Amino acid sequence: KRSKDSKKKKAYLKKTAPEVYKESQEDRKGSSWACKACGMMEDLLPPGKRLMTCGRCNKLGRYIKYCDKDCQKKDWPKHKLICGKDLDAKEALDLFGGGAEPKPAPPPPKPSTVDDDDGEDEFPDPVPPFTHSRHLKHQIKLLKENPQMDYLIVQAAPLPDYGLMLQNPMGKMMFMLLRRRALREGNVQDVLMMYKYIGECAKQNRVPLSKVKDQLSLEYGIDRAVLETATLD
Repeated sequence: KRSKDSKKKKAYLKKTAPEVYKESQEDRKGSSWACKACGMMEDLLPPGKRLMTCGRCNKLGRYIKYCDKDCQKKDWPKHKLICGKDLDAKEALDLFGGGAEPKPAPPPPKPSTVDDDDGEDEFPDPVPPFTHSRHLKHQIKLLKENPQMDYLIVQAAPLPDYGLMLQNPMGKMMFMLLRRRALREGNVQDVLMMYKYIGECAKQNRVPLSKVKDQLSLEYGIDRAVLETATLD
């Protein structure tokens, strides 16, 4: 019955006093003399009708009112946070408005290219006069796409590229240090030391060592004859 009465009075107000109804809906929600759910003012109710008051909040001197059970149920997801609770000033401001604006969520962290071992960039930019050749840029691209690999042997299509992964933890750590320095400075000695680690892995995987030397020569701009002096001893 209350639900039907509520619908009738709202329809009556919309028709006979639209401006008052709009004001009650938009501007007076949450006041002690208006329905907290729909904004209906008690003064505009039919004669003999009054707003319902939340009993538990009323005991605390907080007057939360509703037209009927329907409005009370509609507002319950919000009202249950404070119903019957003795709030301090700050809590009341936060819940009823007027408190500080919530802080925006921090932006998601950017993907890191930092190696966990020593905090240096895994693929540092070159320090002039050294520059990254297109072959070296392609190697870096492949490594980023295949982070589990330590080096990739590039093969002509349609053959797939072949990944090499160092198994010895200490050797892997040393290789990573050498690779970072080589990417930054292009030092010949660092590249020759890299070859020792890559070459050993390539040998175990039956990859021709000449292919490794050719590729390092193109990537770092080192004379192929210099790489011929490198051994796996």
